[in-house]
Amino acid sequence: MTKTTAFSELTTATHEWLAEHPGATSVHLTPSKAALPSALSAWEQANAAALPDDLRDFYLLNDGLLMRWDVVAHGREVVPLGCLNVNSVQQLTPVPDRALRNERDELRHE
Repeated sequence: MTKTTAFSELTTATHEWLAEHPGATSVHLTPSKAALPSALSAWEQANAAALPDDLRDFYLLNDGLLMRWDVVAHGREVVPLGCLNVNSVQQLTPVPDRALRNERDELRHE
């Protein structure tokens, strides 16, 4: 299985699981086109950073992701609760080095 297939299947499975969940309703997946390899390269050059291979592969499949859903609360009230969002390449912001360090200034490994 390729990474592209795996990402596609994961997105589809998540959408289907939520749509079939008894507490979730109004599950919407907003489709997006694939990012262009040139857009990824331009982002890497502008930010002097290389995107991890798995993130690059994701963006070559979808330029971001937006999935929203509501839940039924107390058996009757519909409440907008869930949102899964992955920014597009254009909206992607590098994380400062200090955010990757713990209180002892060690690089986090999570």
